[in-house]
Amino acid sequence: MIMRILRGIGILVVLLAVAIGIFFAFIRTDEMMIGFFPEGPGEPIDFAMLELKDSPNQYLVCPEDLCNGRQHRASPVFQMPAEELAGLWFEILETKPRTTQMSVDNGNVNQVDYVQRTELMQYPDWITVRFIDLGGRRSTLAIYSRSVYGYSDRGVNKARIDGWLGELDALL
Repeated sequence: MIMRILRGIGILVVLLAVAIGIFFAFIRTDEMMIGFFPEGPGEPIDFAMLELKDSPNQYLVCPEDLCNGRQHRASPVFQMPAEELAGLWFEILETKPRTTQMSVDNGNVNQVDYVQRTELMQYPDWITVRFIDLGGRRSTLAIYSRSVYGYSDRGVNKARIDGWLGELDALL
């Protein structure tokens, strides 16, 4: 008897979740969905102190001397000053759908936070980029892209950042 009741409650919970998902998929507005999910990462990211989580829903591109070799991919070096690199980056990001620049921290070596939202449910992914001047008209960057919700992102953060870096390469 108790098992039937628990099974019935479980079925009701699943049906309610599906109904809510359908409601938001067909009736939502972007403004309504954005209100449900936080805008940005809050505290600035310190790449030197960054501890990667155990979950696969993040991607870190960073110079080895900044992130102590804990990155997923080493940052490329660009033959241009950091300000010029930042300008090209901003051009690329202006074309990205559902992507909003959240903050700029010039006191922290030109660090910028973005939020990019999924198309259907408007879940936020946070992306932090830091432009690093290496001197002698050379620069690099550090990028940390992470999902706010869920454990796995099915490679979305990696694909996003690798794609954006590929677009940057194509401009050079």
